[in-house]
Amino acid sequence: MTSTINFTTANKPKRRGPPPAAEQAKKLLAHLASLKKRSRQQDMLLSLAGIANRTPQQQKTFDTLLRAEKAADRAVRAATKAAKIVNAKARAERRQREQGITECAELLVLAGLLDDKTGHPIWETSELLGALIEIANQPQKKSHWKSVGQARLAQKKLRRSSKENPEEEA
Repeated sequence: MTSTINFTTANKPKRRGPPPAAEQAKKLLAHLASLKKRSRQQDMLLSLAGIANRTPQQQKTFDTLLRAEKAADRAVRAATKAAKIVNAKARAERRQREQGITECAELLVLAGLLDDKTGHPIWETSELLGALIEIANQPQKKSHWKSVGQARLAQKKLRRSSKENPEEEA
């Protein structure tokens, strides 16, 4: 009894890694053909791709233009990745800055200087600025203000926990 080996494509293991160069070239040429606006270099590459039997000089030109187009494609992808990294960093910095502004607004609400419903200052802007300037000019009172602020924050925390757990009060 002899066994035969079936070499059909169904039995072949799937290839991993990047596609072969010819397959990549076909995809790139199809993409270039779909573009509405192309460079002269891309037009020349497409015209050379349409020639079935290229001369050695045409083949050399075709290969050079193809390599250049692939390099340009890699450069665009690299620039896109770099822009994503830069934008992510800027977005994180913006989020952090906005979080700081929100925390400052919450402190103004706790101090009774900002309406928590409208977000508008309760005092006139010039009054509020003047008071903040006076505070900035009196650093020796920081320890007193710190204890007053800690008491207010503890009060807020106590109120918040009693709202979240009303059964603990009863």
